[in-house]
Amino acid sequence: MGWAVVAAEFLGLFAALSPGVGGLLLGAAFAAFYSQNSPGISAMLAGAGGVLGYVMLALFIRLRDSAGAPVFVAELIQTISLITLVSALASIWAWFSRSKFVPCLSRCPEPKSSSPTTGVTVAAGLFVLVAVTFYQVAVNPVSSWDGLTSWTRLANLMLHFELNPDGVGDASAVAKQGADRHWSGRHPVTIHHITAFSGFALKNTEMIRGWLVPWSFCWMCGAIVVWGAIRDLSDSSLAGLLGGYAYISLPLLENHSVLVGYADLWVAVCVTIAVAFLGLALATSRRT
Repeated sequence: MGWAVVAAEFLGLFAALSPGVGGLLLGAAFAAFYSQNSPGISAMLAGAGGVLGYVMLALFIRLRDSAGAPVFVAELIQTISLITLVSALASIWAWFSRSKFVPCLSRCPEPKSSSPTTGVTVAAGLFVLVAVTFYQVAVNPVSSWDGLTSWTRLANLMLHFELNPDGVGDASAVAKQGADRHWSGRHPVTIHHITAFSGFALKNTEMIRGWLVPWSFCWMCGAIVVWGAIRDLSDSSLAGLLGGYAYISLPLLENHSVLVGYADLWVAVCVTIAVAFLGLALATSRRT
């Protein structure tokens, strides 16, 4: 494998991850001022930001597409990459400057001590589960019934129409409008926009083409939020790891991450994030 191929794979993966990574970094920057001594809340804000990054991108694509404006152009990737870079710098600056600002609104005691062996064992199991899931999506991309017959088909129509206005086969302007008319109300309206973006970002890759990277990233953001919520409620990093392990091994979430394309993953993760924030607020009486 030549260096050019490796570089193309890396750049494609970075482009596909950029919206989520940018949102995660902005959440982390906000956490620097909101929760200086609360690693749990910091993790929750970062994880929620990662999911919102993709959701905001999808809404932007939908608005541009509805207005008849081109979306999938080189400038889109360049702009998102620049936003990600700025977010990284903002996050670094925020964490190094946080002591100069107003004290944090919520503080947590130091985590309770636990057996290092137990913590390492749980962390290792968590790593194995994540590694196996990523391997499965890498070798068997877009394998779900839902992904193959619905969201990827609509995303393909959208991409073909945009990248070739004269139409490719049945993917003409009429076909695109037909796809819009046959929109299914079962899942969020943003799903095929995220799918189309993933395909556009990975168009120059070979090894990871077909892997809907946003699905895996969204799944991991949910795990980060679960870890943070339980860590903050229990004051125990080990309990947070156990919660993350339970989340990642939950069939609804694990299967829908492995079988990339299932739109239900986005609903489940967003509900998980909402419940984590609401549960933490009710349990600790933290209105903010």
